[in-house]
Amino acid sequence: MAKYEVVSFLSDLGTVDESVGVCKAIIYRQAPDVNIFDITHNIPQFDVRAGALALTRAIQFLPNGVVVAAVDPGSPKNQRYIAVEMENGVLVGPDNGILAPAAQLIGEPKRIVEISNPEYRIEAPGGVFAARDILAPAAGVIAGGTDLAELGKIIPMEELVPGMLQLSRYDQGGAFLGEIWSIDRFGNIQMNITPEELATSNVNLGDSVVVRINGNDTMAKYVERYADLAIGQLGLLVDSTGMISIVKNLDFAARDLDAKDGKEVIILPQGTTVTGVDVDVETYTKRDELLVNAQEAAMADLNDNIMGSVAPQHTQAPQGIVPGAPMDPSVSAVAQPLTPADPFASSPVIPVAPPVAPTPPVAPAQPPVAPAMPPAQPPVAPAMPPAQPPVAPAMPPAQPPVAPAMPPAQPGMPVGEQRDYVPAPGNDPFVQPAQPPTSQIPGVPEQPLGQPVSSDPFVRPAQPVQPPADQAQGVPPKGLPVNVFDLFQGDEESEETQPES
Repeated sequence: MAKYEVVSFLSDLGTVDESVGVCKAIIYRQAPDVNIFDITHNIPQFDVRAGALALTRAIQFLPNGVVVAAVDPGSPKNQRYIAVEMENGVLVGPDNGILAPAAQLIGEPKRIVEISNPEYRIEAPGGVFAARDILAPAAGVIAGGTDLAELGKIIPMEELVPGMLQLSRYDQGGAFLGEIWSIDRFGNIQMNITPEELATSNVNLGDSVVVRINGNDTMAKYVERYADLAIGQLGLLVDSTGMISIVKNLDFAARDLDAKDGKEVIILPQGTTVTGVDVDVETYTKRDELLVNAQEAAMADLNDNIMGSVAPQHTQAPQGIVPGAPMDPSVSAVAQPLTPADPFASSPVIPVAPPVAPTPPVAPAQPPVAPAMPPAQPPVAPAMPPAQPPVAPAMPPAQPPVAPAMPPAQPGMPVGEQRDYVPAPGNDPFVQPAQPPTSQIPGVPEQPLGQPVSSDPFVRPAQPVQPPADQAQGVPPKGLPVNVFDLFQGDEESEETQPES
């Protein structure tokens, strides 16, 4: 058997302790020239399904050689460990379904052997560390050139534990029934649905589909890149492993949709539904459905034509008169059957047929007649009273403004210095006491009391008493200065007139 230069290692052992390092050392002891590199050792503990997913996503990028997958929860006593020979390498691991999806992805296995030869095992007191005691020694000797037949007996493929990965299903209503395979650290949801499956329903880039998780429907756009979506918008795209993933641009789709590994996810293209009847997604397409429907319709028409030409005619006209049909005198009430003539008789004899009871007339089936409906009348709007112009409320006639009554002039005081007249309060605080009539006009001197004012416009009123001449000319009385400067002028004149001493 050819030697291999590379051993790829995947496990759930972690890197905290020495477990991974010890396994690598055992491989180097069997094949000193081999190169070992780690796929990952951070598979969740005991999670065979997650290990199978990681190996399936990575297998197409691994170099030719030996691949070790060490996820063996519990290490049961009856566990079987196998080596699967492929076209370009060998897969080594427990027979618990972790190798099956990767083997199906890269091709058909050539042969499968059980690692049971004790010469290629490490005897340990506990017997619970299969990665160190069974898988690492087998990978080392296979990489060094040992033939698989020396490791144990060949087993048929049918006896292997099937893969842990669920394949997608296709509903008769056109929906894709998938499963969440994994969720990465960016919240992207990888499903077990391929872009080829979406193409069978004519889902193209730019189309929108419905994503149903936990019974909640959300619209998602089928795009090529994350940047083709708005920030936070939900979409579908083909991820780096070639599967369909549910994503959000610069956001976490798994958090917003409450998605978990292994949950069911349904993709509904436009116009599809879920009927609960599954079909094979690889062979069932919309085109096939249309073809089958057309063929079934053609066969139904053909069967109808054949049965119509072979079946006896049961549409014989009824005997007698059908009620409601026009009277035809050529049709008798009872039709007499025609009988052939007797060939041995000297003359043709028509035997008389026994009387046949008339068949009750059968009225042809009439289609149900809908009761006559009165013709639809257009709706009549109710008569509206003629619009009346708005009537303004009656307003009282405008009263001319009444000038406030002026108090009577006080004698002996100029008009401009007269004080306000305050009427005596009455008993009612809201009733204004009557003011005595006055004819005084603002700006006109008050007439002296006791002189009647004539109402005749041609009678000249009495002239007021003229003041003395010195007051009429504006000369103040003696002893009072005209202005403030006169106070000082008097002193100066007294000084000028005073004789010098």
